Amino acid sequence: MIFKQNSKFQIISWSSIATQKDSALLLGNGASMAVDKKFSYTSLLNEFAYKGFFNIEEISLFDYFDTNDFEMILRFLWQSKHVNQALDIFNPKIDSTYKNVKSALIHGVSELHSEYDDVFNDLEPISQFMSKFDTVFSLNYDLIVYWAMMYGNNNPKHSFKDCFKHGVFDYEWQKYKSPIRFQESCTLIFYPHGSLALARSIIFGQEYKIANSTTYSLLDGIQNEWEKDDIIPLFISEGTVEQKVHSIQTTRYLNCVLNEVMPFPRSHWVIYGWGFGDQDAHILKSIKKSGAKRLSISVYRGSDEQEFCGRVYSAIHREFGHFIDIEFFDSYSPKCWNNA
Repeated sequence: MIFKQNSKFQIISWSSIATQKDSALLLGNGASMAVDKKFSYTSLLNEFAYKGFFNIEEISLFDYFDTNDFEMILRFLWQSKHVNQALDIFNPKIDSTYKNVKSALIHGVSELHSEYDDVFNDLEPISQFMSKFDTVFSLNYDLIVYWAMMYGNNNPKHSFKDCFKHGVFDYEWQKYKSPIRFQESCTLIFYPHGSLALARSIIFGQEYKIANSTTYSLLDGIQNEWEKDDIIPLFISEGTVEQKVHSIQTTRYLNCVLNEVMPFPRSHWVIYGWGFGDQDAHILKSIKKSGAKRLSISVYRGSDEQEFCGRVYSAIHREFGHFIDIEFFDSYSPKCWNNA
């Protein structure tokens, strides 16, 4: 169903959106910004440079490889450092650059990310909203979904599962779709672009979830884990579609989420806070592979809302053809995301 009124796209309330049993939720950066305006920057690398976390040489390294991917740059530097060590080549600049880039990332994320207490009041409505869906995909690297998932798991009748067992992702993820014990329902959580809570060992190639004894200390635990020599974060914060797809292909978890979990058959997708940018065209292609028949898309109320609807409408029909129902809803609707 395509809602138009007087040649304009109609933007309805969330209460008018009927979710289905197999509905999936996709979260973009607008979801994080709705919780904390700290996430309003468009480029993590540019924000770090603006705040002085990187020097000119370190920024030029990203420019040389034409990337904003911290994981890739750290991996290249670590490999170069250890190749030099193996060949008995002394080059302290590579070692210092590796430490500086990693330190900048640690301190930059620490400064830009919300504290648990600052977002605590949003966790209950977010967990309730996410519980309406069979599956949730978050394109954001931050910990908001992770914290809301842990908060929501206090509900004895519903569970959130990210399919990590003892910190390692279980590639037989479909078996987690069924509720356990006395639970009535469950929601699976996935991160197509990774998360601060995920890391990778360069030496062993192992990808895992960082866990702490309490959610309050999770951000500190992540920073402590990153300080280990061979550990690098597993998240993609920005870049072109080609750069993102290349980075995804280098990690087993991200590749599984994009090419197996997202295309799993489901007819209805709710999309909240996602801008449908060209850099995320691979996400729309994966949604198409799921056999989606209906897309419900949030709209941020503002002067350009009709322009946004028109652009999204065109992008969807270019990818899907005309065999898709589209509806737009107000992102500030009651009971939607973190709205009371």
